[in-house]
Amino acid sequence: MSAEQTCDVAAVRYLNDVTLDIPSADFERSVDILIGAVQERLSVCQVRDNDLSNLQQELAEERSDSELSRACYLQARAGIDPGDAPSGWLKEVEELSRTTGSGAIGEVMALLPEMRGSLKAAREGIENIRRSTHEIDLSWLQMPAGSNPSELPWQKGDRLATDVRRQLGLESGPFSNSQLESFFGVKLPMAETGRSLLRGGYRDNGTKGHTRIAIPPGRPENQRFYLARVAASALLSADSDHLLPVTDAVTAMQKSERAFAQELLCPWRDLDAFTDAHGLDEAGIDDAAEHFQVSDWTVRSALVNKQKLSRDRLPLPLR
Repeated sequence: MSAEQTCDVAAVRYLNDVTLDIPSADFERSVDILIGAVQERLSVCQVRDNDLSNLQQELAEERSDSELSRACYLQARAGIDPGDAPSGWLKEVEELSRTTGSGAIGEVMALLPEMRGSLKAAREGIENIRRSTHEIDLSWLQMPAGSNPSELPWQKGDRLATDVRRQLGLESGPFSNSQLESFFGVKLPMAETGRSLLRGGYRDNGTKGHTRIAIPPGRPENQRFYLARVAASALLSADSDHLLPVTDAVTAMQKSERAFAQELLCPWRDLDAFTDAHGLDEAGIDDAAEHFQVSDWTVRSALVNKQKLSRDRLPLPLR
C-alpha cells in the first residue's frame, strides 16, 4: 500500500507506505473464511444460486483433484488463466519437468512470462546449464535440522545461511574468496557461459555433490553472490530435482535464495557493527562492500531490509 500525497474524491486516504508479507496459507485461509461468511449472508437472504457459489465449488473441485490442481498451478505460474493453456501445452510442460524435476518446474514456469511464454527458450536455458563445462562442489552443504512452516521466505533464507555458517565454523566476519573457492572448488572470476534468463545448476544424480553450473556475466562480487544463491537453491530443492534454478522471477524461492546469499556473505550482525563504525554515507557503504566482497547494492539492500537505511537509498538492481 502506497501513501497518497494528495487528497482525491475517495473517502479514505492512505497516509503511510505499508509493505507486508503474508504467508500464502494464511491468505488462502482468510479468503476461505471471508467467502464462507458472504455465503452465509447470501443464504440468509435466500440467494442460493450465485456466481460466488459456483466459483467456490469450482475451487473445491480443483483442490480435491491432484492432477487438476497441478495443471492449474503450472498455468498460474506461467501467467496463464487456468484452462486457457494452448492445446498440448501441459503435455510439453510435464515432459520438461522430467528434465528439471517436479519441484524445479514451478520456478521455470514463473520465469516464462519474461521469456514471452516460450517453452523453447526455457528448454534452451536448461540445456545451456546442462552443457556447461563449469562444475562446482556442493557436497559440503548440509541441510540444517528443523524448520518453521510459518516463516517467510527471507526469514528461511536468513536462518539457513546462519546455520550453514555455524556448521562451517564461520559464525562471524566475511566469507573470503579463498574460503569460497575452497568450498565450491572454483577459481574466481569464472568465464561466463551465456546470458539466458534461466540460470543455476544441474545435477544428474539428484545429490548435492558435483553440479554443472551456468555462469552469468558480472564482476567477481556478483559471481560470489550467484554461487551463494546456487547453494541456497540446492538446500531449498528436493533431492529428486535435477535443476537448481536461479532466476529473477518474483517467487518465494528467489527471495529465500537472495536472503541466504546476503547473510552467508555479509552477515547482518557484522554489517550492522561495521556501518556503525564507518557510517552510512556513500563512502561507508563502499567500504562495507569492499570489506565483505559484495556489491554495494547487496549492502544497501541489507540496510534497507533491516530499516537502517531509507528505501530511497536503494536503486533498482541492474539485470
